[in-house]
Amino acid sequence: MIILQNETRRQIVENETVNGINVTVNLKSSVLNDEIPDTNYNQAVGFDAANVSVEVSLMRNGKKTEIIPGKSLALLANFYTILKSSDQWQKGLIVVDKGAASYQQVQRTLFIPFHGHINLKGDDQMIITVQVNRGTYNAGVDASASTIKVEQNQSIGVGMATYKFESYAIQANQDTESINLGDNVERVALVSFSKTQLKPIFKSASLSSDRLDWTKNEAELWLQHLQNFDNVNQNAPNRYGANVYPENRLLHLNNEIDRAKINVRLQPNNVVASENYICWISFTVNADDVTRGNEMLAKHHVKNMEKILL
Repeated sequence: MIILQNETRRQIVENETVNGINVTVNLKSSVLNDEIPDTNYNQAVGFDAANVSVEVSLMRNGKKTEIIPGKSLALLANFYTILKSSDQWQKGLIVVDKGAASYQQVQRTLFIPFHGHINLKGDDQMIITVQVNRGTYNAGVDASASTIKVEQNQSIGVGMATYKFESYAIQANQDTESINLGDNVERVALVSFSKTQLKPIFKSASLSSDRLDWTKNEAELWLQHLQNFDNVNQNAPNRYGANVYPENRLLHLNNEIDRAKINVRLQPNNVVASENYICWISFTVNADDVTRGNEMLAKHHVKNMEKILL
């Protein structure tokens, strides 16, 4: 679906297997021979993703499960580009170059994963709702010629759980925060939109759970962040170089933990409202999903055996 500014659109997905959504932002400059500013956050400059809301929910057996509960596209993008693809989102691909007689056109892309496959069968529905509010396109961008396209990403696989993106906004001037993240937590990050490199936000953090406990100071949090780049074979950024948002910290990746709790100590004078977040991914499992998944695995096994016997 394609959404214009001041529009809210909803798309219902049925009878497919999906593993995420693709976001494509098509921007056109409002000035000849001028470059479109990088993607912004609450700056009222160029394309400002803070004014776009994304919600994804799953309807199954008469029950609604939130996958993305109405979150800012800017927050989702910051969280999901911590390790890679930040250039695709911040700067994008130039489709039409600027010129004396041409308006620059840029395409910016983002993949928001579901951290697993969701098999939509029978009466299952996935509902994707996107709201593009006033202020999404600002100086330097032609709002009437710019669009956001959101579509599901088809996949092949078996779903055994449903994952959810969650976040907590840190209030201005806070010196400490303590959040219970719950069970089945697989990814935790401290997300900051601060671009002021010489004003650190996070002094220290501790993560406790049923099988993982640690406390790290500011330098150790940065080291932990860099180690996560190694885990996905990506080139780690320079502390004061390549990062668009240098205070981001990815704290935990992939391994499931239960009874998770995070405590954060902050630099209160540097904590601005609506700029710093604790974000995490957790999942839920129920008997119906596991039964359905096992039935699909059994069918796949039979087909594989048939291929072997041919």
